[in-house]
Amino acid sequence: MNTATAYPPWSATANDAHLSKRHFNICMLQDQCPDFTAAKLAPLDHFEIILISEGAGTLSVDTRKYELTNRFACCVVPGQMRVIDIAPGTQGFCISFSMDMLYRIGDLKEMMHLFERSVIDRTLLYAIAGTEEQMEMAGIVNRMIREWHNDFQLKPTILAGLLNTLLIYFIRLLEDDGQTRMVKRETELVRQFMELLKQHFITQKKVACYAAALHVTPNYLNRAVKHVTGFTASHHIQQQVILEAKRQFIYYNTSMKQIAYFLGFESQAHFSKFFKANTGMCFSSFKKDAVL
Repeated sequence: MNTATAYPPWSATANDAHLSKRHFNICMLQDQCPDFTAAKLAPLDHFEIILISEGAGTLSVDTRKYELTNRFACCVVPGQMRVIDIAPGTQGFCISFSMDMLYRIGDLKEMMHLFERSVIDRTLLYAIAGTEEQMEMAGIVNRMIREWHNDFQLKPTILAGLLNTLLIYFIRLLEDDGQTRMVKRETELVRQFMELLKQHFITQKKVACYAAALHVTPNYLNRAVKHVTGFTASHHIQQQVILEAKRQFIYYNTSMKQIAYFLGFESQAHFSKFFKANTGMCFSSFKKDAVL
């Protein structure tokens, strides 16, 4: 089998120079991809939609292995680790995209709920498409490929719209498939933490506040969240704040000073230091990169 795990998720050609290489890419699984050794495995920092048109193989996500078959569709989310091993002749696509790209597609409520459940339950979101659904999704991907490899006007906007449509089709597949989840004590605690975080992250940025609301100790909450998601509660709090800061700029072109005030920071300098510590770049660099 061919190992298709090491393709650079954000590589770009010269024609794609104005579209940030960290935001979006499409890889055809039948293409020759570089080796990706087990020693290099690390949690993803982006989303991947994998569509198998025809063929066979296996997909390992974290500690679970899934059989790849004709019309297999799945979504791997940030924090999960995956290895794809495909048989010769297998045809399909892998669409990689960042959270920033996801923010451009509008109403995320249902999508984010599914993604969060996937992280919390350590499960893969997947389904087997019908022949008609598979053809429709493949058609969307082919349109995305055409946009991606040409320097058309409003290219990022068109790609975001096509990604939105593809995700809607994928959600419909999951609903038709009737996937269910078993909720254990830790996963339920993490679910409750995530819900509280979405409601209060602007005013509450300490693990102790959420632990008190959930009637557990901060250490226990951190351990439970890390055990279930791979990241500590404090990491999720920081990332929620960062994502909201990015959303404020992408959606509303809000200034850094206004964002700092909106997110409850004492000063613009404090926010700037927080942003760089958690993203590895200063806010001004992010603004330049975010203009796709």
